[in-house]
Amino acid sequence: MNNKDYTRLKEDLLNLGIKSGDDIIVHSAYKKLGGVDGGIETVIKALISVVGDSGTLLFPTLSHRFVNPSPPVNNPVFDVRNTPSCVGAMANVFMTFEGVKCSLHPTHSACALGARQDEYIKGHELDDEPVGPNSPFFKLGKLGGKILFLGCSTDSNTSMHGVEEYASAPYVLSKDTKRYVMIDELGNRIEKDYRYHYISQNGFAQRYSRLENLMEFKRGNVLEAPCAVVDCRTMWDVGVKKIKQDTYYFVEKI
Repeated sequence: MNNKDYTRLKEDLLNLGIKSGDDIIVHSAYKKLGGVDGGIETVIKALISVVGDSGTLLFPTLSHRFVNPSPPVNNPVFDVRNTPSCVGAMANVFMTFEGVKCSLHPTHSACALGARQDEYIKGHELDDEPVGPNSPFFKLGKLGGKILFLGCSTDSNTSMHGVEEYASAPYVLSKDTKRYVMIDELGNRIEKDYRYHYISQNGFAQRYSRLENLMEFKRGNVLEAPCAVVDCRTMWDVGVKKIKQDTYYFVEKI
């Protein structure tokens, strides 16, 4: 690809410690990169190139702002073929790339492309909560992947919801359930009751950037965007241990 921004993107990502064979999930704020020749597609192609054929690229494709059986949304239906993401432009563009597959969950899906994409997306609908043991976020920790914060705060860390769920943090999940409808790639309709995140309703705001007090984050710029990379397995170990010691460490009363 004859594009100076593409070349620099790859160099900057490599300098951040991302390499061939990595499995990486990307939280992103595209505008922080500055102007990019070729736009979002150039950034995604650079990420795909850096992780290579033996790696896997993932994006969170959360849809909770669009799919909710309660007011003011009143829409319980998640269609994996066309429900958009509410967590940024890059996620929505990535969903359109050839070969990308999306996990089946009404509010907290993730999309994947690469060597282990099927392993990541398989079975997410079987969980009873958003970021359970069958979610791509949980599996990334088990398989030793990385999280890239591309121009965004490290508070934007969906995997930490999974840490809270796994550690049984009392503020993270609702006591009741909601009935959702999911439509898979073949058009099959699945109805299921799920518990849902209840952090703000319990009077808390997430403060996941406090992880930086507990473990190493590698920092650097990708084009104009300040970025950070963290090892996901270590994050899970450190996060769960800290919640067991200090239940409300990663939240703040509002």
